Amino acid sequence: MDAPPSPRLAPEDFREVATLLVDELRRPIQGLESSLVEMIDESPTPPAGSPVPDQRAALAEICRELRAMTDDFLQYVGVDLRESPASVEPMRLSQLMGLAIARLGGWNPRPAVACEVAGPDAEVLVEASSLLNVIDRLVENAVRYSPAEAPVVLKAEANEDSWSVEVEDQGSGIPPTDRTLMMEPFTRLHRDVKAGTTGAGLGLAVCNALVGKLGGTISIGSSQRGGTRVRVELPRG
Repeated sequence: MDAPPSPRLAPEDFREVATLLVDELRRPIQGLESSLVEMIDESPTPPAGSPVPDQRAALAEICRELRAMTDDFLQYVGVDLRESPASVEPMRLSQLMGLAIARLGGWNPRPAVACEVAGPDAEVLVEASSLLNVIDRLVENAVRYSPAEAPVVLKAEANEDSWSVEVEDQGSGIPPTDRTLMMEPFTRLHRDVKAGTTGAGLGLAVCNALVGKLGGTISIGSSQRGGTRVRVELPRG
């Protein structure tokens, strides 16, 4: 007698279960991170030249990566982690670029990012929280894959019907055949997996989802600087 088929969750039920599971995982990860910080503060630093490597920084980085992965997944499935509701407001492009650059002040080390507004400093309607989230992620990717001495370029531009934000790097680029695929969740380039680059392959998928909610599009191309150019285009209305 054949075994009965395994019950399958409907997509919306799977989304809810996955979200609850990942949300539950955040708490032990945060607890582990807090305990590790206390351990680092209280334990002595191994002396220079010690044969026993100091693994504390490596453990802290693993915790950070786990926390980032869970946050990325929660955001991808549509859970809003912001404390206040989103709002659309008029803002000049220079003001938006200023906010994006100001957020880099909390990075350690602070990345080299060149910022520019191409053309008139137009006023556009912005849902700043989501868009700054997207810019943060794109800049983080660009910095990760750029040579240390090569600045990332962040550019905003407006025309009659739409406006855009571009992030360009001077890394090795993304092959044209992989560019559409990179918008899918959990997608990583073979070279990154082989090189041991960290990440869950959710960064661009989250950006794509957020930009879609804003009524815009996101595309990947080649930078004139030799690396990758990611363009976010949004309607003026």
